[in-house]
Parts: sequence; structure tokens; C-alpha cells
Amino acid sequence: MATPIVLPPNTTQGTFAQFISEASEASGAENVKVVVSVDDLDDGSYLQQPYTHDAHHILDKDSFLASAVVCPRSVPEVQALVRIANNLQIPLWPTSIGRNLGYGGAAPRLSGSVVLDLGKHMRRVLEVNVDGAYAVVEPGVTFSDLYQYLVDNNLTDKLWIDVPDLGGGSVLGNTVERGVGYTPYGGKYYTLIDVLFVLPTGELMRTGMGAMPQPRSAGESQIRLDEEPGNKCWQLFPYGFGPYNDGLFSQSNLGIVTKMGIWLMPNPGGYQSYLITFPRDEDLHKAVDIIRPLRLQMILQNVPTIRHILLDAAVMGVKSDYTASNGPLDDAALDAIAKRLNLGRWNFYGALYGPETTRNALWGIIKDAFSAIEGAQFFFPEDIKEPCVLHTRHKTLQGIPTLDELKWVDWIPNGAHLFFSPISKISGDDAMLQYAITKKRVREAGLDFIGTFTVGMREMHHIVCIVFDREDPESKRKAHQLIKTLIADCAAHGWGEYRTHLALMDQIAETYNWNNNILMRFNEAIKNTLDPKGILAPVVGANMPKSVLITGCSHGGFGEAMAKVYRAKGFQVFATLRNRTKIGSLADYDGVQILELDVTSVESIHQCAQTVAKRTGGRLDVLVNNAGVNAIVPLLDASLDEAKKVYDTNVWSIMAMVQAFAPMLIQAKGVVCNISSVSGEMVFAWAGIYSSSRSAGTRISETLRLEMAPLGVRVVTVILGGVQTSGNDPKNIADLELPPSSHYRKITPVIDRHKKTMVHPNKQNIEIAAKNVVDDVLNGRGIFIRRGQASMLSWLCNTFLPYRLFTWMINRECLRLKRKCQRSEKVRRRHGPMAEGSDTRIARLEEKMNSLLAAMHTFVGSSGSSVTLADTNRPGATSIGALMNMTSSDSSARLALSNSTVSTHPNSSLQASSYATSPTASLLNEEDGRLEYFRTRMLPYFPFIDLPPEMTTQYLRQNRPFLLRAIYTVTTVSNQEKLAQLEELKHLLFTSALLKVESSIDMLLGLLTYIAWSTDTFLGRADLVSRLMMLAISLVYDLRLFKPSPPDVQVMMAISQGQAEDPRQGPKAETPCSLSEGRRAVLACFVLSSNLSSHLGRQDALNWTPQMEEALHMLTLNGSCPTDKLFVLQVRLQLFKQKAENVRQRGEVGCTRTETDPATVSLPHLLYFKMLRRQLQELRSSFRTDLHQTGKGSF
Repeated sequence: MATPIVLPPNTTQGTFAQFISEASEASGAENVKVVVSVDDLDDGSYLQQPYTHDAHHILDKDSFLASAVVCPRSVPEVQALVRIANNLQIPLWPTSIGRNLGYGGAAPRLSGSVVLDLGKHMRRVLEVNVDGAYAVVEPGVTFSDLYQYLVDNNLTDKLWIDVPDLGGGSVLGNTVERGVGYTPYGGKYYTLIDVLFVLPTGELMRTGMGAMPQPRSAGESQIRLDEEPGNKCWQLFPYGFGPYNDGLFSQSNLGIVTKMGIWLMPNPGGYQSYLITFPRDEDLHKAVDIIRPLRLQMILQNVPTIRHILLDAAVMGVKSDYTASNGPLDDAALDAIAKRLNLGRWNFYGALYGPETTRNALWGIIKDAFSAIEGAQFFFPEDIKEPCVLHTRHKTLQGIPTLDELKWVDWIPNGAHLFFSPISKISGDDAMLQYAITKKRVREAGLDFIGTFTVGMREMHHIVCIVFDREDPESKRKAHQLIKTLIADCAAHGWGEYRTHLALMDQIAETYNWNNNILMRFNEAIKNTLDPKGILAPVVGANMPKSVLITGCSHGGFGEAMAKVYRAKGFQVFATLRNRTKIGSLADYDGVQILELDVTSVESIHQCAQTVAKRTGGRLDVLVNNAGVNAIVPLLDASLDEAKKVYDTNVWSIMAMVQAFAPMLIQAKGVVCNISSVSGEMVFAWAGIYSSSRSAGTRISETLRLEMAPLGVRVVTVILGGVQTSGNDPKNIADLELPPSSHYRKITPVIDRHKKTMVHPNKQNIEIAAKNVVDDVLNGRGIFIRRGQASMLSWLCNTFLPYRLFTWMINRECLRLKRKCQRSEKVRRRHGPMAEGSDTRIARLEEKMNSLLAAMHTFVGSSGSSVTLADTNRPGATSIGALMNMTSSDSSARLALSNSTVSTHPNSSLQASSYATSPTASLLNEEDGRLEYFRTRMLPYFPFIDLPPEMTTQYLRQNRPFLLRAIYTVTTVSNQEKLAQLEELKHLLFTSALLKVESSIDMLLGLLTYIAWSTDTFLGRADLVSRLMMLAISLVYDLRLFKPSPPDVQVMMAISQGQAEDPRQGPKAETPCSLSEGRRAVLACFVLSSNLSSHLGRQDALNWTPQMEEALHMLTLNGSCPTDKLFVLQVRLQLFKQKAENVRQRGEVGCTRTETDPATVSLPHLLYFKMLRRQLQELRSSFRTDLHQTGKGSF
């Protein structure tokens, strides 16, 4: 089978071939056509419209493409095709006749969909009922067909039909699209009375009274379900019982309408059309205000129209007949055309129905009303001898179909048209304002205003006909931009469109956004329920697979691995790379579309964006900027041109890609994922260009996060550590070549070795890292994502180590080798003793670092005291050895830890050993030593417990056993022992808090102690800390530390629990000492919960109450503990931070909701900021030198 121009999204060639085979079996091969070539994209004509694409394309001709066209012959075939599509997940785009040219024709909204042409074979008039004045038709019946049926059956003296401007369209299609006609039945949608449709499952459904079966006689033979006659009242009273569902199937993709009933107009017994002309533009205002009461009183019986002079002129000729100018016509030219055609600047077409006496009476009222407009003229068709628009409207207003109105499309050569159709109330003010806005915008686009106002019963349709040259790209661009601008302009005035072109569906839907787009979400919920696979007329975003574009997807790279993960999650994946020869395994990966892309070329990016827009319908859910290049060379030897190329790829490509894909990301409310590196957080010798480019890329990414948040686009930065990619394989890295004049030629082998082993040898598995990153991005986990070996360790060292120390640690080899770079023997002899002294100092410093490195190894290692880097694959479980190995692979340059702390393994990773010989460890292994260590080395940083020296281990074991257990746990150095202690602590918590339902200040203090000094948040166990924090908050409530129970609660406790509240749990029963203890505990709970809320986002902070304010005030005045003043300042700082955070969050919400106006700060916000600033000054003034010393620099 031939390959189509475009496959359905997320569909392989094999699956598509299976669909074509099964569809051919169901409907016949002659009724199945695959669109395989651009030669199939013939624009045709109105009566020979294409089903492959949009004939009046405002975008490229191939923007909305069908992969195939299938023409079912009956309802059962439609059911069969739907079932096949549902099984294979092939999107279908049903169309009746497809002559909806101003709105996209028969083209599918989602490129690659299979068009179901219902009009080719299903074109029967099933019933015309004279008594009930209705007809039942199939999708292919046109207005001309239905009218001819009435003529052939001698029914025109009894029934009329209502027709739109062009009679070649489908009765069913035009009605469910809410098209407008011009007889008294002109609001055809209101005359829709029943539907039979096929659900996405292939089942049949009737609405309203049609759901009640028509009684059948006993001997009546069985007939096909879709041919069973409907209930006799179905076409008379369509509503039935329960919700009225017919409206769900107009302008919707919830089912395929295969039959429809519509009311017809009884012959009125008389008819007269008329024309009223108004000479001036401003007459529009008064004319509309005159129309409103006449229309409401039904004096104006039909749907009248007020047409602009150029609409009538375009029907009567082409632009070149009236002017030689190619630009917009000015007022003088318009007046000249009106005079030539004996018309006004505005021309009103209406009709009178009924017996002659009725018509004469109505005409008298109408003529009298419009005579108030100076210069108005009145005509009947017989008053005008030469051909004119009134003669055409005379047919239309009595239900006789014509094609004459189509002539205005030829106003300019290669004419195509686009309709803009906002709705407003019937008001002269609204009409004039809409006219002024649209005329101004149309003329700015270099086009002519051609429009009409069609007046319904209570609403007014403003139909603007944008005529452009479909063969001129600039004309199409202007037309597209024009209508997008008009949509925004009218939305700002509260005017919404009721129909639109395929390319503008999403923009129009977004304007109906009251209450956070509740209408759209409601419709999507119905769609998701009825069509969970999204196969029927899918529009982008609803039920369709999400899309992702990933740059840098060459063989063995991180981009390739992510592409496979996204595809496994059902995404439509666009994998890009600069050279297709490096495609690798993705070439044969089903569902991944390979695109060539040079991220340093604006033209290449633009072409890629156009391709993706065509295949996704203008949306992109995830953009992954993964492309990057490495550069290891001393800065003194670096070529500026090569350095700029690195920045072009690693920095500027991020901006270029985001700029090009921003419209699609904004449309999808998508995510930008920028892949950076730990190198951007470190200062690497020999890698200055690369690491600085990664640092710059991170800053660009963070700035984009702030700037795109108001647009609804989330931006995340991935800090990637060591991952097993082909680019990190030393075998794939070229040897270093330094210029002959390089100062570093003598150490070229060392730099080359550094270049090839820069990333730690125990890198994380690429599949695991890619899955983790994709999961983090899709789950919305934070603004920074750290994956890969040493990524979390990089943050820890940057955060907790002095800058010079951290820089020295990862650049020791460079510092050691400085003597080799010197050329003079004399200089080396002169500095020999100094160098020797320097080496001695370095050796001593390294010896001192041993214990620090070993302790950090335990701090960030995984479970157990013996950990190898190969086992630490998750963030926070990376040892300090990973970072040291990442900076150098030379064994002589590695840190030689003492045998008492570290043993070297064959894989060159470091393994923590016993700490028994460490003085610190010896101290902590003593029972009282642990308590003393906690009291003197840990508690001063967060002194929420009064723990004087007289409180010994013996005292705590008797009075505060849970607190003592927590102190033991947080002072344990060994990970293995700490995990065992934690398990015991959790078991004790479970037993006491949940099984025995106990609450005590001891349990609360122990919980807060563990939370405050726990390292779980760095080891991937943030969920545990969050749960423990919630338990602590519940204890605060149980102990009545948060606020006292009101009297009504105490009464309810007595009634429901059989006893009053335990007085021992109330604050009034406590001693002054225990009262201070409780105050500190509740304030500590606030500080910790607030911090966890800010950094983890898993819960809200404990609310600040007047009781807490009182507790803070009492500690300030009567603090019995020497560190209370420091603790009070810590609480006040956290409270200040919480208030500032609340203001920021409210500001972000306000910014998000403001899409067009710049963000402003309200007066209440300014006053609040002023208050916060004053509080901050007060806090600063209270920081005394002795407090800083007491807190050991905690500030």
C-alpha cells in the first residue's frame, strides 16, 4: 500500500495499512482513497470541493491534510468504520458535503485524520411530511436537492425550505453548524428537530422522543435498526424526557450525525421582497436601532440583512471593474461605486409574507419607520430593470437555492475567502463600533472591507468576508493575522464568534473562558467520556496524544533515551538531530518522527516549527532543549570562533527554540525542559568555555521560567550529572590538540586524560536517568530537576562548602601541576623551597579533609555504612567520591584517604568504612556523649528545647524517652545504624500515636527534633518528612497548643465521647516551665512546617494564630532559657518570610490572570509591603552581636 503524505498522529505505517485494508473490506476498495501525493491537492471549485485539504487555505496548502478519504454507503458502514478506527486508534473527520469553504471546507482539523465523506453516497431525502411540515434527510442532501424534491413531488405550493446564501451546501451540515437562512425560519438551528447519530463506540443513538420505540404489529418483519421508523411525535416534539441532547451534537465531535429532521415553512400564501438603501456610513447606527423593535414585534418577519456596498459590488463584478487600484478603496471610491450601482453605502434586504392585506399593512409600518433616515430609498424587484442583487435575494428569501452570491469570492484574482462572524446584541452602538474596528483592521491589512449584518430575533451576526489571494503567501499571511487580531479585538468588547475557520478553533474557544474555562472543561469531560480514544473529529488538545519535540537525539545520547520514554508514555514524539546519519535506534522506533534540525540556524528552526505546527495543529506540549556540545581546552588556547559556536548551541539555541515554538507552547499551556549540567555549577580548569556556557544556559532557563509563567508555560531546568551516554564514552572523544605556542604543551597528556574522564566512571544508567527526568517533568516536580551521578552532591557542596574549598577540591590536579607549566630551571630552583612548603601544606590540608570527606560520604550515601558509587543511582545518594572522581581519573591526583576511613575498590570508587577510630565518632558512641554533642553542637542552631546540663541521659530516659530516642537517631553517624534507629522510631510512633492514640509533649518534641535535623529530604525521602510533619501538627492540635477549645467544642466532646476534655491536655493545667516548653514546641512546629511548605510544597504551614503571637510575646518577655531570644528572632524571621511568601503568591496569581495589561500593584499590596519593610527594619535592629555569637552564625 502506498504511503500517505502524512500519517495519522502516533500511527505507524503498518497500522495505517491495516486500517485501509479493513476499511476497504467494509466500504469497498473503490470508496477508499489514500492521499499519497501533492498532485492530489487540487483546490477544485465550490461544486468540486476537495476532501484532502482546505481549498481556501490561509496557511500552507498542506497545513490541514487528510491521510485518506473513505466514502461509506450506509449507516451500518459508518458504524463499521468507527469500530475499526476505534480499535486501531485512527482519527476520523466526518463531513457531509464539505462546502463550508469560509471555515475550512472538508479538511480535517488534525492533519493525518481520515476524512469520512458522508455526502457521496448517503444523500437520500428520507421523508417529507406535509401535515407536520418537516423533512428527514441524510448528510449528502443539499438545499438544491431538497428544493428539487419539493418541485418533483408538487409540494412547493405547500412547503418552503429555508436556504443560506449558497444553495449547494448540505442541509444537515449547515444546520448542525448553526448556519443562517433568511426566511421566517432563518435560524435553521432552532428548526432542527431530531438526529440519529453513531457514537464513538459504533453504537446508534436517537435523541428526545426518538428514544421511544414506535409500536410494531406482531407480524411485522424485522428491519435494520437504523431504518426503524421513529416515534410519530419525534419530529413534532423533539425534547422527550430528561436532558435535551440535540445541542450536544451541533459543532461537536461527540458523534457522527447520519440522519436529521428539520422543520419546513408552510407556504405563507403571499410574498414580496424589498430593498431599502441608506446613503451614508453613519446611517448604519440608526438603521439597526430601527430594526430592533420591528424584529422583536415580528413586523420584520424574516431574517433581514444590512449589506455593505462592496458586498453587493463584488456580487455584480470584480474589483478591476470599478478601480485600477490594488489597495483598499477609500470613501470616495465607495461613493462612486454606490452611485454607479444605484445603491447606498448600506443596503437593507427584507421580505413580506402572507396575504396581500397583511403584506401591505406591514410594509406601511416598515416604510414609515425607515423614512426617518434621510435619503433612504425603497425598491421592489420590479422597480429595477437591470440585473441586481435584489433579484438574487428575491429567490433566496422565498427558499429558492442559488449560487449567484458565490461571485464575490472573485473580487480579486485567485480569490479565497475567510469568514469572521462575531455575535452582538441588536444595537446601533455595537454595530457602529464593530464596523469601525473591523474596517480599520481590514484596511491596515491592505484588504477591502466586505461585510453584512444579519439580524436574528434578538441577536445580530456580523459576517465579515475577508477576501485574499490564495496564491500569494503575503496575502494569506495578512489575512490570517487579520482575523486573529479581530478575534482578540472583539473578545475585549465581549463579542464572541459563533463559527470559525479550522486554524482558529483554539483561539475562539479560549475566548469563552469564564470561570477558568469551565465550559471548555465541561465539554472536554463529556468528550473524554464518550470518546476516550479521541477518534471522532479530534481537535488538537482534546483526547489527542500530547506532543514533545526533543533536540539532540543522536545515537546513544540522552535525547534518544528520552524520546523512547516519551513515546512509551503515548506522546507524539518529534526527535531532531543535525545529521540524519547519526539517527541510531530511533530510525526503526515506531511512532517517533525524525526531523533534521540545526539549532544554531534560525532558518532551520523556523522550518522545523512549521512542520511541527502542521502535524500537531499548532500545539506543542513539551519542548526539550537537549542539544549541546562539549569543549575541553585551556582558555588561553581557545579559538573565539569555536567558543562562539559552543555558546550558539548551549545558550542561544535555547532562546531561538523557545521563541520559535512559543505560540505552540502557549496554545497548549505546555512545558519547556532545558537540559543543563552540573558543570555549570562548578569552576573546571580546562573546561571554562563549556562550564560557563552551561551556567549561562541555566540562567537563561531560569529567566524564561519567570517570563513565561504569566503565559501559562512552565519552564524547568534539568541539572544532569554523570549519565552513560555515547558522548561521555572516552572512546568517542577525540584526542586533545594544543597549538604549538601553547603554554600547556608539556601537560597535554594530563589535560587530554582530564578531557576523556571528566565525568565520573560510575555514571548512572541512561535509561534510568531518562525515565526519572521525564517523570519529574510530567509530574511537575519543582523548577530544578537533578538527576545523574553527583547532581545532588554538586548542590550540597555548593551550598555547604566554602567556595574556595570546593573549587580547590575539583581542581587539585591543575594546582599541583602548575610547576610543570613553568619553563625556566632557574625559576623552578628559585621557587623550589616554596613549592616544597606548598606541597607540605597541601598534604596537611588533604589529611584534614579526610574526615570531612568521609563524613559527607556517609551524609549523602545510600543505606548502610558501606556504600559504593555504583549503587547510588538516585539523587541525594551520591558520595563525595563521585565528585572527586568526576574531576580526575588519574589515580595520583585522587584524594588518598587514610586507611582508617576509606578503602579503595577495584572500580576506583570510594567506600566509607568504620568510623570507630574517629574522635567524633568515639564521642558519639558514648551514651552521654551523644546528648552532649546534641546540646552543644546541634541545638544552638535551632534552640526550641531548653536542655540545661542538669538534664542528663538518666533524666530524659525517665521523663522524655521519645525525645531521647530522637536525639540518638539524629546524632548517629553511620547510615546503617541511623536507618535502624529510624525504623525503631517509626515503630514507636505508630504504636503510640495510632494504635494507642496517645499524645504527649515528649512525642511532639521528639518528632520536631528528628524533623529539624533529619537528612531525609536530601536522600529522596521527602515524603517521610512530610508525613512526620503532619503528625506533629496533629499533636499540636491534640495538645491544645495551637489554640484553646471553645466552649461549644467542649460540650460536644462531652456528648460524643462520653466525657469532657481531659484537663491535663489543656494549657491551663501546665506549670510555668512546661508552659514555656509548649510555647517553644508550637513555635518550632510553625517554623518547620513553614520551611517544609516552602521547599517541598507537600503541605501548608501551620496557621499563625493570636495564641501563637501571645506565646512568642511571652517568650520575649519572660524567656527562662538563655537561647530564647535567639529562638524568638528565628521565629520572627520565619514569620516575616511566610508573610512575604504569601504576598508573592497572591501577586503571581494576579499576574497569571492578567493576560493583556501589564502587572500592577494594588494599594493594599503597597501598604502591606510598607508594613513588611518596617517589620524587617525592626528585626534588623534587634540582631545583637551576642546573639550572632550564640547562634554560631545561624543568621
